[in-house]
Amino acid sequence: IMMVLGLSGNRYSGKDSVAKVFKQIGIPVFDVDTIIKFILNYNTQLLGELKLLFGDMIFTDESLDFKKIKNTKTFNKIMDVIEIDVLTAHERFLKKNENSVYTIFHSSILFERKWNLEMDSNIVIFSPNNDRIKRCKYMTNQGLLVINDLLQQEMDPIEKNQMSDYIIHSYNEETLLGDILTQVSNVDQDIIDKYLLREQTTRVV
Repeated sequence: IMMVLGLSGNRYSGKDSVAKVFKQIGIPVFDVDTIIKFILNYNTQLLGELKLLFGDMIFTDESLDFKKIKNTKTFNKIMDVIEIDVLTAHERFLKKNENSVYTIFHSSILFERKWNLEMDSNIVIFSPNNDRIKRCKYMTNQGLLVINDLLQQEMDPIEKNQMSDYIIHSYNEETLLGDILTQVSNVDQDIIDKYLLREQTTRVV
């Protein structure tokens, strides 16, 4: 039976880079954030439901305006409406990749939506605040006050670490833990070992 691994991390922790490495080694990755954006941009029925729920508060010229979805409460209400569509898309993805040893469920809101509880294992990408601030500043050119406000809105990364089976450390400088590829390879080997052990146990029973 295929295993499903949740993969997450706070903003600018490097989770997208880690997801790309899993893809490079042949692991199917379901990108939840991309699916959410697709649904919110193109599912006219759901957009109609959101219009009834929020009025013009999150719309500009009949289109959803992501810049207006500023607080967690509003975003969670939106997710309550579209979650079933996200999970249905994931079911289709699993059927398409049913012969894989494991797949990755890549989501920035894995823990916030408690999807981590449905996974066989969870991986969190951890990066120190200073490194994340530098990445954010480089990628968005935002000021420090805006960046700090963004980071403070998130779940504590240490709390996410405690709820995870694997922690991949993403630093701007090289660490004793090795680069991202080395860490991903170690997780990959451990998951394969667990899968093989489970298969052997199932056959014996």
